[in-house]
Amino acid sequence: MDLSKLGDINPYQKELSTTIHIVGCGSVGSTQAELLARYGFCKFKLYDFDFVESKNLCNQMFFNSDLNHNKAESLKNILLSVNPDIEVQVFDKGYIDQRLNGIVILCADNIDLCRNICKQNRLNPYIKVMLNYRTARYDAQHYAVEWRDKPSVDNLIKTMNFTHKEAKAETPVSACGVEIGESIVVRDIVLKGTTNLFKWITERKLSPLIISSPYKFDTVVM
Repeated sequence: MDLSKLGDINPYQKELSTTIHIVGCGSVGSTQAELLARYGFCKFKLYDFDFVESKNLCNQMFFNSDLNHNKAESLKNILLSVNPDIEVQVFDKGYIDQRLNGIVILCADNIDLCRNICKQNRLNPYIKVMLNYRTARYDAQHYAVEWRDKPSVDNLIKTMNFTHKEAKAETPVSACGVEIGESIVVRDIVLKGTTNLFKWITERKLSPLIISSPYKFDTVVM
C-alpha cells in the first residue's frame, strides 16, 4: 500500500509487521483495526464470536452487506479492502486462551474477559504493549501499559475490580432496552488511543490513562 500521504514513516516503519491482536471487533475494535490498517500495519489477529446486526451499523465500521455475518470475518474483509496485502487471522469463537504477542488491544465489552486475559498473560514476555478501551454514552477511557512494566500491569488489573454484571447495570439503554453507544465517542477515544500507541512506538513514552469527553469543549463565537 502506498503510504506516501503519511509523510515520513521511518520512525515507525519497523513496527508495521508487529502482530496486532484485536479482542472484540465491535465499535471500538472495528474502528481501531481500520485506522491501523490505513497506517500500514499489516498483520492482524481478530477475535469475536458475535454477528453484525442492523443496530451495529450506526457506530461500527460495518456495512449493510455484513449483516448476519461474523464480526471478525467481516472486519477481515474490510481490512483487506483497504490493503489486500494484510495478513489476517480470524478467531470466530472469540478469545479462548490463544497465544498473544506483539500489540494486544482489548476492545471487548466484557470486563471479566479483559481482566482474565491480563491475569493469564501477566508474565507473557512476548507482549509489547496492552491497550484497553472502555466506553460509555458520552465519554470513554483508554488504558495503556508497556507489558514489561509489571507494576503498571498490576495497576491495570486493579482498575478492573468490578464485574461484567455490574458494568452492564451501569450501561445506558434506550427506551427499547438497546445499549447506547455513540460513534463520536468511539472515534474520539480510538483516535486518542492510536496517538498514544504511536507515541510509544516513536518515543517509547506511553500515557497510562486517557479520558475522552468529546461533547465537552469550549466554543468560540465569531
